[in-house]
Amino acid sequence: MLEQTLRSIIAFEKAIAEDPRTLVLKQAEAKMMEDPQAKALSSEKDRKNEIYEEKCRLFGEESQEAKQAYSELYHVKCELDELPVVKEYQRAYNALHLVFFEVDQIVFGPFRNKKGCAQ
Repeated sequence: MLEQTLRSIIAFEKAIAEDPRTLVLKQAEAKMMEDPQAKALSSEKDRKNEIYEEKCRLFGEESQEAKQAYSELYHVKCELDELPVVKEYQRAYNALHLVFFEVDQIVFGPFRNKKGCAQ
């Protein structure tokens, strides 16, 4: 039984790796990672996120300082999300994410609501 399960997992891993959606996602990711504007905005987003977290830690989430930092983070994130290479990546990611969601439902769905099963 264990050997059959292992063979099935290996076959599934191979099928996912060779799936056209995986290949499209990898290409989109490589293109996004090479894009100078995406790299710059991603770095800026990370920096703004650190500032926001620091403001929350120092002043609290409801403080004016934290709200201002969040607003700046939000605007940079929106700008990043609007780049064509990022939109292409998100479309590719969403297509593959749906596959994993369906597999998760098939494999683990029957056990989720059973008493005594870890979630």
